[in-house]
Amino acid sequence: MIRRPPRSTQSRSSAASDVYKRQTYDNSANATRCGYVKGDLTLASGINSTGTCLTVNASNIVIDCAGNWVNYTGSGYAIDITGQSNVTVKNCRIRNQGSPTVDSIYLYRSRNCILRNITMSDLSGTRFTGVYNWMSNNTQILDSYIYGSTSTEVALTVNASSGVTIENNDLGGTLALLIEESSGTSVLRNRFTIGAGAIRRIHLNSSHSNALDGNNMTISGVGADAVLLSASDSNTLQNNRISTNGSGAYGFKLIGSDGNTITSNRISSLTADNPAILLDASDSNTIEDNLLNTSQYMSYGVELKSQASGNTLRNNNISSIGIMDRTDSSVTNTMSYSTSFGSITWSTGSFAQNLTCNGTELSLARFIFAANLALSLIHI
Repeated sequence: MIRRPPRSTQSRSSAASDVYKRQTYDNSANATRCGYVKGDLTLASGINSTGTCLTVNASNIVIDCAGNWVNYTGSGYAIDITGQSNVTVKNCRIRNQGSPTVDSIYLYRSRNCILRNITMSDLSGTRFTGVYNWMSNNTQILDSYIYGSTSTEVALTVNASSGVTIENNDLGGTLALLIEESSGTSVLRNRFTIGAGAIRRIHLNSSHSNALDGNNMTISGVGADAVLLSASDSNTLQNNRISTNGSGAYGFKLIGSDGNTITSNRISSLTADNPAILLDASDSNTIEDNLLNTSQYMSYGVELKSQASGNTLRNNNISSIGIMDRTDSSVTNTMSYSTSFGSITWSTGSFAQNLTCNGTELSLARFIFAANLALSLIHI
């Protein structure tokens, strides 16, 4: 007689559980849904998520949204790139459908990533950060439109990173670009435009050896500075065009920032109390070959205060209202112009000496205040 094998003593519920465990749940993103991205991905339609939509779990990949929407809500990210390298994200339109509390695109401890042709704006009117690049080096953010409403926070943040390139983008928001504790950032040929309610276009905080080159900035908010440098040294600001049209809006404002070069910029101030360049407790900066058009009351071309020292103003064209020097005789700054006779130079303590005036107003009290003047430079 053939004996059957003994019947299993496993209960039906336990057996069913084992079957479930043997099944593999596929949480990968694909052309029509959110999930984990483990290889190249091209979207075929818009995708939606109630949390993070795309979590990148691989390096050396390309995510092409092909012009489709990536929609997310709540506390998740639209795209999370953490601990990866050589990831390209392109042709995406990103939209939050609720009240976002984190960032649309989040890069953390990643390197050599590219964001290209990304479009996003804050449709909910709540807290919003477009791209947060944290401890991620050599990121490129190119050809994108990242814009928030006036009640939002930051369009783009670079934090504790190096070698980031931000080029040919349209950026806006309460604070369009925040660069903190970063170096080697190149901000090239971008457009910054926003109206009332702005704080400033670009803020460099404790960031050194960065470059702002060829950007176009239009300022219309009260107190909305184009560029603020705080405790930031050895940066280069050149070939930028800035127009301010709101009271108390500076072109470049430097606070406690040393050794920076500001050259070949065009700054136009259209309303009162809009100085083009302020040096506040900032030393050894070079301001050279700038065209500063400051035509209204208290809108100086250059203002020095709080013992700003060792600064050089060279060959600037300042129309209408000129230079306000609020420092005292304990510090020295230098102003010079190159002529066919050589360099003509003044130092603080004699800024207001060796000048002849054929204009309408000149006030001397350890500073120059010049309005509608034709100044004749006398070689000393």
